[in-house]
Amino acid sequence: MEWLKEIISSGRYPRFNLNIQELENAIGEKNSNRVLEVSKSLIESVCKTISGDLGIEIDSTWNLPKIVKVTVENLPFTKSLNQQEAEKTKTICGNIITLSKTIGEFRNIYGALSHGRDVESEEQVEEIISKLIYSSTDIVCSYLIELHTNFSELKDFKRLNYEDYEDFNLYFDELQESPVSIGSLVFRPSRVVFDGDFDAYKESLLEYQERNSDSQN
Repeated sequence: MEWLKEIISSGRYPRFNLNIQELENAIGEKNSNRVLEVSKSLIESVCKTISGDLGIEIDSTWNLPKIVKVTVENLPFTKSLNQQEAEKTKTICGNIITLSKTIGEFRNIYGALSHGRDVESEEQVEEIISKLIYSSTDIVCSYLIELHTNFSELKDFKRLNYEDYEDFNLYFDELQESPVSIGSLVFRPSRVVFDGDFDAYKESLLEYQERNSDSQN
């Protein structure tokens, strides 16, 4: 999980650390079937998180390859790459979908937790296969997040993490004459706008980033 750990260490999606730790525990304990369970769950979580950022609805009845396919199809990398690069990236994404499908199939065969099987008599997937799935999961999850974070622009996001934009929040707060007060409670203006009018917050943030970008060029 070195690639995914590197992404998370940059401050992006720190909650996935719990999934990674659980997966590494399963590898360390040589619990091959558990590796399948957690791998499938991690890929699904990554896709649902990316889709949530972009405002894409994921149906609860979809299987893993369908979830990955819909997520990939909605990633906006084709808008930024030239045609040749976009087509080759789509080919890689096709392999990512195939990997996910195979992981899902292994999990369906050996996933004891999801099927409530007799744990004393269940068949274990070969350890080498679980290690391959472990490594493949790192590739699938990391590749999808990299595509998302590198090519999804702020205007594509339907949700943001307020704490990720503290420079802008401070700038916005300083423009206001005073904090927002309700009775004895005091609120930051940027937080009030973020919670009360997300579209207005994002529009102001976009303008702020564009001005900073222009000033640096």
